[in-house]
Amino acid sequence: MKTYKLKLNNKIYEVDIELVNESADMSISDTSRPASTPAPSASPAASATASGGSQEVTAPLPGKILDICVKEGQNVKKGDLLVIVEAMKLENEVFSDFEGIIRAIKVNKGDNVNTNDALIAIG
Repeated sequence: MKTYKLKLNNKIYEVDIELVNESADMSISDTSRPASTPAPSASPAASATASGGSQEVTAPLPGKILDICVKEGQNVKKGDLLVIVEAMKLENEVFSDFEGIIRAIKVNKGDNVNTNDALIAIG
């Protein structure tokens, strides 16, 4: 096992990396530890929160809404493409984490969003 330093968002973390061969158990264990501050929580592509009988899909990162790929009243399944967010010249696709009907689209094409801003309500 080797320990490496990783700089992420101007914070330095120490990460232990273990070399495994193909015959070894390929399970992954979380042995990372922060060097000075706690690691930032990972943001899922879409996170759900309860909101009046529906769940909200939120922005995974700050950026600009390039395209809205669904319409209100449309049925969606888990894994369906909902929105495309541009961040740092990259197009990031936001997929549904659950099934339901699009109850409300809370953004417009061209809007700027921050991390965890509500994008779409699905119920």
